[in-house]
Amino acid sequence: MSTTPPPPPQPSWQPPSPISVSTTGPPPGDGNRRTAIIAAAVAAAVVLIGGGVRLATRGDDDGRTVAATTTEDESTTTEDEPATTPAATTATTTAVAISFPTTLPPATTVVPATTTPPAPPEQGGVVDLGFGVTLPVPPGWEVTGDPDLPTISDGELAVTMLAVARPAGEDPAPLFQIYIETIDDRFEAVSYRPIDDFGTIDGGVVPVKQYGVTYNIFSPDSDDGIGPLGTVYLYQRADGLTVFYDIFARPDVQGQLPDENFAAFRDSLLNAPALAQPAAFIPPGVPRITTIHPRIDVSGTEAFTLAPGYEVDTLPTDGLTATNGSSDFFVVPFPSTGSMDLAVTAAQAVIDTIFPGSTFDAPVAIEGPREGIERVDIAWSNPTLGEGGVFGNYSVFFDARSGGARGAYSVWLGAPANPFYPTINFMFRSYVDSFVAL
Repeated sequence: MSTTPPPPPQPSWQPPSPISVSTTGPPPGDGNRRTAIIAAAVAAAVVLIGGGVRLATRGDDDGRTVAATTTEDESTTTEDEPATTPAATTATTTAVAISFPTTLPPATTVVPATTTPPAPPEQGGVVDLGFGVTLPVPPGWEVTGDPDLPTISDGELAVTMLAVARPAGEDPAPLFQIYIETIDDRFEAVSYRPIDDFGTIDGGVVPVKQYGVTYNIFSPDSDDGIGPLGTVYLYQRADGLTVFYDIFARPDVQGQLPDENFAAFRDSLLNAPALAQPAAFIPPGVPRITTIHPRIDVSGTEAFTLAPGYEVDTLPTDGLTATNGSSDFFVVPFPSTGSMDLAVTAAQAVIDTIFPGSTFDAPVAIEGPREGIERVDIAWSNPTLGEGGVFGNYSVFFDARSGGARGAYSVWLGAPANPFYPTINFMFRSYVDSFVAL
């Protein structure tokens, strides 16, 4: 699922299982290509920066580490962080049950539904969401959770839904915020995309707007740091009738409700009795929701969520980095480079400044995360620094439409293969998911 970037936002009635924008993570690091460099470094004098090996401006190690893993796989992962080879552990992740609040802040007066729900299908039954909105349960799916807050699941994919009456013409951003706050503190780390606007759907009693917020849950047991993925869709009718539709699953699961079941839900939402006089839709008042999980802002809506064990520190080149004392992840904007070649040059200069004398591999072109944005990955090493050397890689993203570029950097100590791949990949993907243009 994470191997295919989603299309640009557009009206879409049948939401699939959540898809991360990322297509290939950062290079995991290569423990084989630099054997000669490492052997030479063993006999070389160790060079320290400022009295100690430092990532960003840190010289201390507070003891917080992420479990290291090992691998002999040199393949590039799918858009996770640039790929140094991640330590391969076989991990199983299970879908996490997510619930909605049973009440939301004051809403408009509810007009009871007068329509008769459709007859149940032969198997599965019907979930009545209220207000005339119903969902026939597909054969093989089960209803779980609170009857007022139903979740249906086929054992791999799960959908939780809630219908509420809200003021017509309401800002959708606070509604997302209310929902996100019910799940935000349940995970070690979770990142959220900015709010996507999927357009307006006509053809019913009143028009319907569709928005979405995709979230990635960190998993310490996964070899790429990615646990269950979800997207909360918000269907907002012009009369205030609002339906949350949260679809979530493990990263390797892709699917959706059977078309006939989703079509029945869609038709019930379109044709449910009006609640109030319709009002004009307004765009989200803020582009993204807030979260308890620390985040580093890059530019505009561009940001990334810190993985567990990381904290914010400053870079000697200005800007901020996420660091655990032994590895760093940071993003540097290059607002107006004009070409990918110039962007690559600017990106290398950052490493040359922080870690002088580093050796760089040839740039490798990678499919960009979305249309209009190019990507190049570059690995580098400086095995003479500190005890065991400093290693890293970075992805350069270039947007030919604006001429803007970004460098997303991974840096770690001690070994060519990145032992911190799960945490760095989580932050990398969090960043890549945060932008549609540069």
